[in-house]
Parts: sequence; structure tokens; C-alpha cells
Amino acid sequence: MKPFFFFASLLCLLAFSCTKEDGLGGENCPPIYSSCDTSLFTRLSTIDTCWMLPEFGASYVFSRLKPSIFPVGKSPANAHLFIYQRYLSGRDSELWVIDTCENTRNMLAPALEGAAITNNQDWVLFKDANDFKFYKVKTNGDSLSLVSEKITHYYFDWCMGGEYFVTKDLWKDTTFLYSKTGAILDTFLLDYRTLAARGHQLAVSIGEHSDTLAILNLQNKELTKVFSVPPGLGNVSYHPLTQLEWQGPSHVIWVNPSGVFQIDIPNGTMAQLKESCDNAAYAVPVITEEGQPWMFLGRIDRNYPQTPGVVHFITSLIAFNTNTGEEWVIDIEP
Repeated sequence: MKPFFFFASLLCLLAFSCTKEDGLGGENCPPIYSSCDTSLFTRLSTIDTCWMLPEFGASYVFSRLKPSIFPVGKSPANAHLFIYQRYLSGRDSELWVIDTCENTRNMLAPALEGAAITNNQDWVLFKDANDFKFYKVKTNGDSLSLVSEKITHYYFDWCMGGEYFVTKDLWKDTTFLYSKTGAILDTFLLDYRTLAARGHQLAVSIGEHSDTLAILNLQNKELTKVFSVPPGLGNVSYHPLTQLEWQGPSHVIWVNPSGVFQIDIPNGTMAQLKESCDNAAYAVPVITEEGQPWMFLGRIDRNYPQTPGVVHFITSLIAFNTNTGEEWVIDIEP
């Protein structure tokens, strides 16, 4: 078949649009998202075509066509404020907030290393890409403050209702527990490569290949193994458990190159919610409201290469329904 050029993001059912006229909770809108502005809308855009990149015998060069957008979360103090990261090039990103009523955008931080994390007290925790220290800032841009000078720590998250946060050293097995003001309260030793916190529990990846999920109780330091990734998932020898996010008290979402998965903690089982393709992959799961089947994701849409070895892509912010598999593109930027 003759190669053809298209973007997966254009595979939309345009009849299903979500605008101000639908109202909060309107039948065309995912319930986790609302907007006061008709210029910012949500549209159904579930991928219905999956294809593989051809083999050119060389590594691909991936070229970003526009800034990539990845979710951080919504403000608990103002439902119309949404925080996101904007990647222009390379691995560093900008931290932005958009007011979906006023349709205004403000930069909260110019250079981040890794993902930013929100809590339920309206703080955003991030690692600065210039001095590699940790800072927190309110979602409206106020009260920027330094909270940790641990420049070799790269794994971090809020915990215990946002009153505390944890960071882990990249090269050592030491984890620090801080108050939200940055005071070190406790340290403990555990070798892991990913963490996602909920209350006093940390979901962490352990093992030689970081392919075993375990739950660490911060109160008694007990570690409970939950699940090990089966070999051969996605036709690769192993997948490390990275990009984890809690979905209520009993499930952890895991996003990897093979797709979106849901791990059942009590039963130690895993179900695939969405399969990735070469033309559509997923990253950075964010869940802002418990009891809802929705999560935010970054979706990477790649085009079929017209030049051997060169693949152009865009990254969209989507709301993904874990029950139905629906994907709604959130148009944060024009």
C-alpha cells in the first residue's frame, strides 16, 4: 500500500464538540473538565487507526512540530485554573497555568527538570532545570519558595494530604520526608526508581529492572510487593514500572510504551486499558478527582514518515475515560 500522511489527532468525531453551551457536566463534555470560554473546547478524538513505522535500518529522528503539552493538574482552589507543562525542545519544560474562564495564561516557572506535581492545598512542587533545587509555588503564581536543595534527587511527590512531600536520590537509596515548608522530618533507605504517593502510601518500582510494584507504608516503613510485570509485554524483554499514578485506594495506573494499564492492588492483577501504536503513544498520567473514571494524559501523535528516518509529531493534552476508552482532546493552546 502506498504510504499516506496523516496525524492521528485529526481522527476526530467532530460532531461531538464540547463548548460553553454544553455547560458543566453537559453530555458532550467529560465531567472532569469545564470551561467558561467558548474558544477553549474539548472534542472527542479517540484513535481508531493503528499502524507501525516502517523499518529503515536506522534510528528515527523525531521532530516536534509545535510545543508539546503535558498535564500537571487542576487547581483545587479555582476549578478554572489548569496547570500544564510546555516543552519547546529538549527535556526542559516551562510551567504554565491557564484560566479557562478568562482564557489567559501565565508562566509559573521558566525551566523545569522532569514533571511537576500538584497537591490538594493548591501548591505545585517542581525541580528547577537551572539550579536543580526543589521549589513550590501556588497555582496562581504566588508564594514561590525554595523547599529543598537536594540537587541529586529526581523522584518526588506530595504525600499525606499535601502536608508533606518526599524526594529520593537518583544514585543512592535514601528517601527524605519533608514538611511542606521544606523541613526534613525523616529519612529511610529503599532502592526504587519511581514513586507515586497517596496518603501515607508510596507506590514504588523495585527489582533489578524496576519491574515489580510495591507499596511502602510511610508510617511503619513496611513494604508489600503487589505485582511483577510479565516478561514479553509489548514484545520486549521487560518494562520498568515508570509513570505511575494512583486511581483511588485500590488501583495504580501505569503508562509505558505499550499503552495504559491498570494494576489492581488487592488482587495483584493488571488490565490493559489502552494500547499504544507507533502513530499514537501516551505519557504522564494525572488523576485530579477520585471517584471519576477520567484521567489526563499527554498523547503523542506521530505522522507516517515521508523522509526516511524522520518522524514529525505533536503532543496533545487529552482526557481519557478508563471505563469506555474515550479520548477527549483539551485545546489548552491555539
